[in-house]
Amino acid sequence: MSSTPAPSALNAETETYPLLTVAQIGRLRPFPRLRGVERGEVLYHPGDVAVPLYLLLSACLEIEE
Repeated sequence: MSSTPAPSALNAETETYPLLTVAQIGRLRPFPRLRGVERGEVLYHPGDVAVPLYLLLSACLEIEE
């Protein structure tokens, strides 16, 4: 018997940056390293490849295109 993953309930048009539940964040915590980011620090530029996943726990974020 195979298990087919359920389709995502996220709407890509409205939830590009979804809010995660406490449980979802808890499942991610064992993997990344926690680090601070300085004001004005650029995390990645458009066109960059192999960009890591960033999970923002507390932030004011400016997204430029």
